[in-house]
Amino acid sequence: MRVRVAYYTQWNLKANEDLPEYMKPIYSAMFTFGNELADQNYGLNTLPLIKKEWENLCKSYMVEARWFYGGYTPTLEEYLKNAWTSAESERGDVAKSVHCYMEEKGISEGEAQEYIKGFICYSWKKISEESAKATIPKSIVNMSLNMARTAHCIFQHGDGIGTSVGVTKDRLVSLITNPIPIDDDDHHVIFMLHNNLLRVKFDFNNCIAAPNVGEHVFA
Repeated sequence: MRVRVAYYTQWNLKANEDLPEYMKPIYSAMFTFGNELADQNYGLNTLPLIKKEWENLCKSYMVEARWFYGGYTPTLEEYLKNAWTSAESERGDVAKSVHCYMEEKGISEGEAQEYIKGFICYSWKKISEESAKATIPKSIVNMSLNMARTAHCIFQHGDGIGTSVGVTKDRLVSLITNPIPIDDDDHHVIFMLHNNLLRVKFDFNNCIAAPNVGEHVFA
C-alpha cells in the first residue's frame, strides 16, 4: 500500500513500469480517468485537486489496512475522520461504525445501530442547512447532494458495491430490467408513488425529530 501511495503521488504513467503486474491496470485506469476528468473542466486547472484526492484516498485505505493487520478497533471519531475519505462499506475487513461504537461504549449492537441511525439523520440535517445557505453555484451544491444521496442509497443496507446480492442488486434490476406498467395499471403506479412519498416524508420527519447525537463530531 505504501508503494501504491508513493507512485500515485507521482502521477506519471512511466511509473507504471515499476509496479507489480496486478497494480499496472489499476494505475493506468486511474491515471487515464483523472486526466480525462481534468480535460472536461473548461479551462480550469483541476488536475492538482484530482491528484490530491487520489492521494488522500490511498492514504485513507492505508490507515484502514494498518487497523486491520494490527487488530485495532478505532473509536467512532477516529473511524469517521478516516471514513470521510475512504467511504463506509460493510465488507468485513476493518471494524465499521456500529462495531467501533460498540467497542468504544461497551453497548449492544442494537443500541449502537440506533445511535448511528440518529447520527445519519443529524448529518442530513446539517447537509440540508449548509446547502440552503451555500454561496457556491447551485450546480455544485446539487452535485454534492447527489453524491451524498448516492452513497446513502448504496450503503443503506450493507455493502452495495463489493457484493453481487442484496437490496442494491434488487433496485438495479427493478430499475433497468423490470418495465414499469403505464397502460392498464396506471392507477397502481400512482398508488406506489404515493406510498413512496409518504414513506420518504415519514423518514424525513423522523430525522427532524432525531436527537442531535452527532454534534460532538461536527463541533
